Amino acid sequence: SSVTDFFNRDSGWIASDGCASIPLSDGRVLWTMDDSFIGNYDSLGGTMPCLFQVRNSALVQPYNNWYWGNTRTLIGDSASVPSYLKNNSDNNYLIWPNAGYQRGDTVYIYGMNIENSTQGLGFTSGGNDFLAKVSFPSLQVVGFDNLQNFNGISFGIGFDTTEAGNYIYTWGEK
Repeated sequence: SSVTDFFNRDSGWIASDGCASIPLSDGRVLWTMDDSFIGNYDSLGGTMPCLFQVRNSALVQPYNNWYWGNTRTLIGDSASVPSYLKNNSDNNYLIWPNAGYQRGDTVYIYGMNIENSTQGLGFTSGGNDFLAKVSFPSLQVVGFDNLQNFNGISFGIGFDTTEAGNYIYTWGEK
């Protein structure tokens, strides 16, 4: 019930259509979210609008604290469509964050490069995906590395940072 209550909110971050958690070395958890509703909850009707107004967001959960009111919501500072991870001024391109990991003073988040489209479900690949770089502990986005073409495989499903040596393993889906 604590976890369910953590995501049952009526202000700030309300809902998203994707979510991944990244444990941080100071005990906090960074929850990365795809398309998100921020502050658009109708408490009388118990509803929200049909379309998301934020392309991605993140929640910063304090160490071992499941009270949602103590969580910080990150949506960036773009003057146009808000997004925590944003590297293109063209609002037809967006990033959907997936899993990530922390290495020293940097948090790396796999970002799917998405373009709005009139085909399919309303979006398509926007090109090669990205690895977003976020400074730790401030969680400020500091850059993006363009990844190679993986022939349709999205490798942001998970990362294994516990293997011997200086290796990080990732897995994905197609």
